[in-house]
Amino acid sequence: MLGYRSGFRRDEEVETLLDIATYSGAKVMRDTDYGLAVGCQTDLVVVAGDTPTEAVINLPPRSYVFKAGRLVATDGNCLV
Repeated sequence: MLGYRSGFRRDEEVETLLDIATYSGAKVMRDTDYGLAVGCQTDLVVVAGDTPTEAVINLPPRSYVFKAGRLVATDGNCLV
Protein backbone atom coordinates (compact mmCIF):
# COMPACT_ATOMS: atom_id res chain seq x y z
CA MET A 1 0.00 0.00 0.00
CA LEU A 2 2.83 2.38 0.87
CA GLY A 3 4.53 1.70 -2.45
CA TYR A 4 1.32 2.33 -4.36
CA ARG A 5 0.55 5.58 -2.55
CA SER A 6 4.15 6.79 -2.84
CA GLY A 7 4.49 5.95 -6.53
CA PHE A 8 7.15 3.30 -5.95
CA ARG A 9 7.04 1.00 -8.98
CA ARG A 10 10.61 -0.09 -9.71
CA ASP A 11 11.93 -3.34 -8.22
CA GLU A 12 14.59 -1.63 -6.12
CA GLU A 13 11.98 0.75 -4.65
CA VAL A 14 9.65 -2.11 -3.71
CA GLU A 15 12.58 -4.03 -2.20
CA THR A 16 13.51 -0.96 -0.14
CA LEU A 17 9.97 -0.86 1.27
CA LEU A 18 10.14 -4.60 2.00
CA ASP A 19 13.38 -4.04 3.90
CA ILE A 20 11.78 -1.19 5.87
CA ALA A 21 8.83 -3.42 6.81
CA THR A 22 11.03 -6.35 7.86
CA TYR A 23 14.65 -5.80 8.87
CA SER A 24 14.37 -2.09 9.65
CA GLY A 25 11.20 -2.67 11.66
CA ALA A 26 12.98 -5.29 13.74
CA LYS A 27 15.95 -2.95 14.22
CA VAL A 28 13.71 -0.12 15.46
CA MET A 29 12.09 -2.53 17.93
CA ARG A 30 15.57 -3.74 18.97
CA ASP A 31 14.70 -7.33 18.06
CA THR A 32 18.11 -9.00 18.08
CA ASP A 33 16.68 -12.43 17.18
CA TYR A 34 15.32 -11.30 13.78
CA GLY A 35 16.57 -12.67 10.48
CA LEU A 36 17.50 -15.90 8.78
CA ALA A 37 20.43 -17.11 10.83
CA VAL A 38 21.24 -19.77 13.38
CA GLY A 39 19.78 -18.79 16.75
CA CYS A 40 17.03 -16.57 15.35
CA GLN A 41 13.40 -17.32 16.10
CA THR A 42 11.88 -18.98 13.07
CA ASP A 43 8.66 -17.21 12.13
CA LEU A 44 8.37 -17.04 8.38
CA VAL A 45 6.06 -17.34 5.42
CA VAL A 46 7.24 -19.02 2.20
CA VAL A 47 5.74 -17.76 -1.06
CA ALA A 48 6.59 -18.29 -4.74
CA GLY A 49 8.43 -15.57 -6.63
CA ASP A 50 11.57 -15.20 -8.69
CA THR A 51 12.34 -11.88 -6.96
CA PRO A 52 11.27 -10.25 -3.69
CA THR A 53 9.24 -7.73 -5.70
CA GLU A 54 7.36 -10.49 -7.52
CA ALA A 55 6.55 -12.16 -4.21
CA VAL A 56 5.13 -8.89 -2.86
CA ILE A 57 3.29 -7.65 -5.95
CA ASN A 58 1.68 -10.91 -7.09
CA LEU A 59 0.37 -11.88 -3.63
CA PRO A 60 1.00 -15.60 -4.20
CA PRO A 61 -0.58 -18.13 -1.84
CA ARG A 62 1.42 -19.01 1.25
CA SER A 63 3.11 -22.32 0.53
CA TYR A 64 4.37 -22.75 4.09
CA VAL A 65 3.91 -20.86 7.35
CA PHE A 66 6.28 -21.43 10.27
CA LYS A 67 5.81 -20.14 13.81
CA ALA A 68 8.56 -20.63 16.40
CA GLY A 69 10.27 -23.11 14.07
CA ARG A 70 7.17 -25.24 13.68
CA LEU A 71 5.23 -25.72 10.43
CA VAL A 72 1.72 -24.47 11.23
CA ALA A 73 0.15 -24.18 7.77
CA THR A 74 0.74 -25.35 4.23
CA ASP A 75 -1.04 -24.41 1.01
CA GLY A 76 -3.74 -22.54 2.93
CA ASN A 77 -4.45 -25.37 5.36
CA CYS A 78 -3.87 -24.92 9.09
CA LEU A 79 -2.00 -27.85 10.63
CA VAL A 80 -2.50 -26.99 14.30
